[in-house]
Amino acid sequence: MELTIILFIAFIVLNCAMKLSLWHRWQQLAYSMLMGAWTWWSLRFAVELSKSRVAELLNDDGALQTLALLVTVESAVGIGFCLHWLNSGGGFLHKKTFGRWLYAYGSLLMFPVAFYLLAQAVFLATGIDFETIGMTVAASIAATLLLLAEGARRLVPRADGRVELHLLLTVFVLVLGLVCTQRVRMVYAVGEAPANWLGMALTVAGFAVVGLAGFLLDRMKWKVKK
Repeated sequence: MELTIILFIAFIVLNCAMKLSLWHRWQQLAYSMLMGAWTWWSLRFAVELSKSRVAELLNDDGALQTLALLVTVESAVGIGFCLHWLNSGGGFLHKKTFGRWLYAYGSLLMFPVAFYLLAQAVFLATGIDFETIGMTVAASIAATLLLLAEGARRLVPRADGRVELHLLLTVFVLVLGLVCTQRVRMVYAVGEAPANWLGMALTVAGFAVVGLAGFLLDRMKWKVKK
């Protein structure tokens, strides 16, 4: 489970940096400074936590439900932004539509991630002054976001390519988030049943027919436009 949480946090940070790479540099700096200020401000709460309290929060049903809701909302906004961008070629940014709000949305999941990283740093850096830990973690988070955003911009110069990567990372965040927040409870024993091969074959055939029909319609539309 710890490995899943680490992967979840890593994908959140990468996804946030990918979204920042689509912003102007002053916007990237403003968001990174905001995350640094939030990390420094939350130090007063992080020092009051213990490892057992963090474990309780990670296993609390209410906290997990809130996190699952936040993951779902953020993933929906991210997917909506990517699809809107790809359909309009980024032109919606110059229009007064909800697409501009999708563009301006930053990652809210970075706030609990920053707090979690700060709490872990407090647990690990025993014997070091709390203010020093807070300043170091805050500066590290801000600098990491800026460096990752700039690295994504240089590695993938085309904005459309970064949007596609943002879409892929958003899907990964959604899947890992739901895995981390899912509490599995066995209510009844699963009974054995024979495989319905006919039903599966009909389902596959239905998807194949629909996909072929969509392909043929797209080709016909392209020929008519040409």
